[in-house]
Amino acid sequence: MTRSSSTPPTQDLRAWLRSLRPRAAPGTLDAIEVSTPPTEHLRVIGEFTPRRLAGVVIPESVESLRALMLAAATVSPSPSLYPISAGCNWGAGSRLPVRPGGALLDLSRLTTIRSLDLQAGIALVEPGVTQGQLAAALRDTDWMLNVTGSSSTSSVIGNLLERGIGFVRPRLDDLRALEVLTSEGQTLRTGSWRQGGAPGHQFHNRGGVGPGLSELFLQSNLGIVTAAAIALLRRPERTILLRAHVDLPQLDAALPSIRALLDQRALSTVGKLINGPMLASYGLPHRDDGMLFFAATTGPDELAWAGARHAQRTFAALGIDATLVADDDPEARSEPMAQRLLAIYGGEPQDRTVHELTGSESLDPDRDAKVGWIVYVPAVPCDAGSILAALRLSEEVAEAHGLRASATFNLLDRSGAETLIAMTFPRHDKGAVERAHAALDALHRRFRSAGFALHRSDIDHQRPEDLYDDPARLDLLRRLKEVLDPSGRLSPGRYGLGAP
Repeated sequence: MTRSSSTPPTQDLRAWLRSLRPRAAPGTLDAIEVSTPPTEHLRVIGEFTPRRLAGVVIPESVESLRALMLAAATVSPSPSLYPISAGCNWGAGSRLPVRPGGALLDLSRLTTIRSLDLQAGIALVEPGVTQGQLAAALRDTDWMLNVTGSSSTSSVIGNLLERGIGFVRPRLDDLRALEVLTSEGQTLRTGSWRQGGAPGHQFHNRGGVGPGLSELFLQSNLGIVTAAAIALLRRPERTILLRAHVDLPQLDAALPSIRALLDQRALSTVGKLINGPMLASYGLPHRDDGMLFFAATTGPDELAWAGARHAQRTFAALGIDATLVADDDPEARSEPMAQRLLAIYGGEPQDRTVHELTGSESLDPDRDAKVGWIVYVPAVPCDAGSILAALRLSEEVAEAHGLRASATFNLLDRSGAETLIAMTFPRHDKGAVERAHAALDALHRRFRSAGFALHRSDIDHQRPEDLYDDPARLDLLRRLKEVLDPSGRLSPGRYGLGAP
């Protein structure tokens, strides 16, 4: 685990902020708060080693944040700043930074939905805008958000920047453009977002002209994302949920057919394969053998039913019983799993899963969860051999440490499955915490040895050697860091970049 180091106290951070005031326009730094890190910033549901912090810097607006960064660029040394959105990176470190010694830059008060283009289906949002806030703003419109399985309080941008997975498509597919603040206070915009452009033309092209820049700021520390243009989903006339229990020996025959259904859009959402322990942790009906597959078909009524029935016949030909539930079916309102899943497919985040997982009615699991929860997120090829190998590896590691592995495979396309391996443990039991983190270390080690790549990483496994196999790629990333953040002020160590 990361070792703690000496950290300047909060009063030094306040003194630093006072020293910047003469360097900024009058009043521009008044909307910056500096606070002592509260307990919930230091203890997290994953029970990662607390990082000592200089404090928490909380801007009230993008304008005040920009003034802060412009003024800070003229002062040396300045504290390291670790931006967070809502801090809901649960199981992978929550609000905690990769390294100790800096200050959290808490963007949760930047909650402006700058615009909703209901012609083009684009929402322009700031980092503190949550799934629940944006979903509420879209009710009674023709558009909806691509919702994830996390809570209503999670940040849309925060999840996007970690390459989260919505129920309909990867959050990366929602991205149209970013507004980014560099460590020296310069604002740049990606894609076809340009000042003075006609509103209908600002976000039509994610790449823009020349090399695309948006992905430089995902899972990185090259800048502070202050806004994102998010492509919305047209609200479908009909949504039909398909569920099927797949025995493990059936996976080899079933996966090519599932991939074909996803490729052909007969199933129009991300396909999910979930084992029994994961379903149980979410408070959903489950079996200990095999896995549950589910996805949905959406669109005009006739087209949605055609795709769903085609998918059902495809499963029947494999000897697998697949059930269909439409969003206008009484079962959709009475059966807990169907109710929850169809609500998410309809653009409404569901908090019940978080409550079930944490054993608390709170939406602050870092503070209130009854259990600890830790996750490992590899990328697994979408074939039966790889999925079964990943299941076997996770079960072996968990059992060796006295734990049980839960698994979700998000089938994104014909080749890849973003995979969530989770383990729960008694968070007030020091021995159990140590075993859980030893198991997490072993998962990283064993999966890497087996040739699996990472999709995203927790805060304890972000050394360059944990992440990158290509020296040329790492060298380019380091040179980009030197250009975009020459002071090395932003999130040192995040995803392997920054001073050792």
